[in-house]
Amino acid sequence: MSIIPSFNNYDDLFKYIEKSVHESLIPTADVVLNMVKKFIWENMYEAYSPDQNSYRRTYEFINSLSIKLKDNNTIEIYYDLKKIHASEAPEGTDWDRHMSQLSGQDMSMMTPIFIERGTTGSLWDRSPLGAMQSVLNNENNAIQLVLQKLCVYLNKKGYKSAIIG
Repeated sequence: MSIIPSFNNYDDLFKYIEKSVHESLIPTADVVLNMVKKFIWENMYEAYSPDQNSYRRTYEFINSLSIKLKDNNTIEIYYDLKKIHASEAPEGTDWDRHMSQLSGQDMSMMTPIFIERGTTGSLWDRSPLGAMQSVLNNENNAIQLVLQKLCVYLNKKGYKSAIIG
């Protein structure tokens, strides 16, 4: 456990506290990111296994989940489209990866939208996965895990932290 330094004025103390909380944002956001990944794994990857002769999964969708610091107080969890790539079907399979099966057009930038929101009127309609929304809707569980992670981090920084209530 770290020892909190001494301060000569309240401004320096509050700057130190603000910096410590700011540093905790990414480790705390990891908790939510892992909840989203777990939801995707259980509700998409484990729920359906494509025929290996038709399509071989790239796992680029789940691996595209990323975290970035938007400002001093906001973390964004998002699908990084640079991590999803279109490519022609590997030998021995029928389906191109993240490409239109009709035109061959690169559709990689639409993959998160098609999966999260679902599609209708296409060759392969699908219901929405809604991973992000499902984790947010399970807010009591998400908030509890985030608060636990935050307390652990702040305790390591020397703040006595606990969840009350």
